[in-house]
Amino acid sequence: MKVWEGRAVVQPDRTFESFSPARDTSQERFSVFLPLSADVRSSDRISIRGQMYEIDGEPKQFAQTRLRHIQLTVWRAIR
Repeated sequence: MKVWEGRAVVQPDRTFESFSPARDTSQERFSVFLPLSADVRSSDRISIRGQMYEIDGEPKQFAQTRLRHIQLTVWRAIR
């Protein structure tokens, strides 16, 4: 398992709550902005303030803008 380590900008995305008779869970989600040079894949995980998050979908590269970066959506289950 690879873990991203380095500079990033992290912004709240949204929280989902799912209620069912079997379990009550919710998801915490963030938008993460990394330098374009970051080697990150959808199968990687990242640590934010000591909590592990999974990447949701493919990383989006923005190489043609003045502020070149990679954007990720990450999530973790909260019980």
